Amino acid sequence: MTRLEIENKLANTYLTLMQNFSDEVKLEFISKISNSLLKKKRKVKSSREDFYAGAWMSDETPEEFAESIRKGRVTIDKSIEF
Repeated sequence: MTRLEIENKLANTYLTLMQNFSDEVKLEFISKISNSLLKKKRKVKSSREDFYAGAWMSDETPEEFAESIRKGRVTIDKSIEF
């Protein structure tokens, strides 16, 4: 059995058990499941990729930033012998 088949079987078992519950209890269960899904979505949004993604925050224009990188380059004119 695949994981999806097992989870579907468990879900059907829960539904059978909940069949005789009151509407209020069923709604509370739905609310708890919904909240757990929303928490997972929030965790995904705070992932490492989102932390590093986005616009560059600087007062420099892109051209000025590129120029500062070019000026910061260091070259060594010393030859390397193997």
